[in-house]
Amino acid sequence: MRLQLGVGSCGSDWECQSVIGDSRCEDGLCHCQQGYYNTSLVRCVRRQIRSYCTTDDECAESVTNSYCGPQKTCQCLSGYQASQDLERCVLRTIGDSCAINSDCANAVQNSVCDTRGYCVCVSGYYGTSNGSVCQRRHVGDPCSTTSDCSSAVPNSRCGTDRTCQCDDGFAEGDNGRECVGIPLEEIPCQSTAECRAITPYTICRNGVCACDVDNGYAADNEGTTCALFTLEATECVSDWKCVQFVNVSQCLQGVCSCRRGMYPSSRTTCDTPYVTVPATSTPGMPCSSHDYCLMYIANTQCFQDSCACSQGYHARDDGLVCLRNGLGSECQTAQDCQAITGEAECIGQRCECAKDSVPDDRFDCVLGKF
Repeated sequence: MRLQLGVGSCGSDWECQSVIGDSRCEDGLCHCQQGYYNTSLVRCVRRQIRSYCTTDDECAESVTNSYCGPQKTCQCLSGYQASQDLERCVLRTIGDSCAINSDCANAVQNSVCDTRGYCVCVSGYYGTSNGSVCQRRHVGDPCSTTSDCSSAVPNSRCGTDRTCQCDDGFAEGDNGRECVGIPLEEIPCQSTAECRAITPYTICRNGVCACDVDNGYAADNEGTTCALFTLEATECVSDWKCVQFVNVSQCLQGVCSCRRGMYPSSRTTCDTPYVTVPATSTPGMPCSSHDYCLMYIANTQCFQDSCACSQGYHARDDGLVCLRNGLGSECQTAQDCQAITGEAECIGQRCECAKDSVPDDRFDCVLGKF
């Protein structure tokens, strides 16, 4: 009987191959070699893309970078596409067809599948000559739109010569990888309009650009941009910058702050800190936390969004200090007397020692001696 695939016995690969090409002898029966499958009992055909399969190995043994897809046919892995003869899976490059973004991104970093169904580099990148790499644009690289440049290098644009250029007021840095701000004092001018075309809130002064200090604008530490001066926010390296705007300010930990013993009551004002004075119903300075009040006045708390003396303390000197309540101090509840050592109560709206206690001094109650 003539040997067939899976029919009749064999003793060697040669016996099978003499009858059926690309076969082998295994366990006494003829089978197709790895990477091949039978189309009949006497024919082995090499698997290719779109061939029938049952496992990933059946495809990968014949076509590198392939797998058995959900339709039980060999498919190329994501990022690869089938060659025209369906015998290879080729890594996609820029310009190849695609269906979804991963078809491109898994082959070339920083690429996507565009609306036309082709792999393209994302904004800010361009394809190299062989399409295998999306290269980040630098200053001087070719471009079509400003976003081609600004997406890769902030503060750049696509110039009239179709190459990336730094915006006005910026200079190339780090071998074209960035555009760094030019200090205002290094930008010559003849009019304020020239300066404001580069940086807002500037004026032309003594032939160079500068921040409009007269209208409250200060430069950052690099001297390249201007922003509205704000206590506790504007950067500084010396007191001089701060006192231009608030004469009782200082440079503290890199920002303009009020001098010791004062607090910022507005963006450009430093005032003496104060707490609520119950007798006159005058609210204290605004606050959002206990810590804020304690920064300026000891023994305080934030109560109903205003700084007030902590319980057991009372306001003096128009709310400038909080003093400890002692025996004889005015009170409303026993808590107003809690700063007194020992047992004290609010009796007749005055702090007094509790029953069985006697004063030892103004701030102490001790058990009476009988």
